[in-house]
Amino acid sequence: MTIRLEGLDKVLEKLGSIEKVGQALRPEMEMSGKLLVAYLKIYPPKTNTSQPFKTLKQRRFFFYALKAGIIEVPYRRRNQLSKDWTYVIENNGTLLRVGNNMQYGPLVQGDSSQQALFHRRNNWRTITSARDEKFDDVKRTLESGIRRIINE
Repeated sequence: MTIRLEGLDKVLEKLGSIEKVGQALRPEMEMSGKLLVAYLKIYPPKTNTSQPFKTLKQRRFFFYALKAGIIEVPYRRRNQLSKDWTYVIENNGTLLRVGNNMQYGPLVQGDSSQQALFHRRNNWRTITSARDEKFDDVKRTLESGIRRIINE
C-alpha cells in the first residue's frame, strides 16, 4: 500500500529529520495497523462445505483420518488464523507492515495469486481487500497526524 502524504515537506521543516517524523506519526501508524488487523481478523460466515467423495481413495482417507483423530466431524473453527494477524512499524516509524504468522495464512487470506480457490469462493478477506477497503481510512488517519504536527 502506498500513501502519498500532503504537507510532509512542512513536517520535515518543523521536525528536521525523517526519523523525527516517524516518531511523531507513531500514534497514527499504530492506529492504522490496528485498523487493518481488525479488518483482517473478521471471518466469513460459516458455510456448509460438505462434498461427496470423488474417489474411493478420498473416502478411505476420510474414514481413516476420522478414526485416527486427525480430523473431527463436524469441523470446528478454532480462530487461530485471526489470532496471528499482526503489524510492525519499521524504518524509523515510516513503514507499516501487516502480516500473519501462520504458515497457511497466505493460502487463506493472501492476495489472489496466493489464495486457494476454496477460500476465494468463501469470501475470505484478503490483504488486497484490506488495502482497497481501508485505504481511505488509513490515509485520513495519517493526514490528521500530519495536520497535528504542523499545528503544534
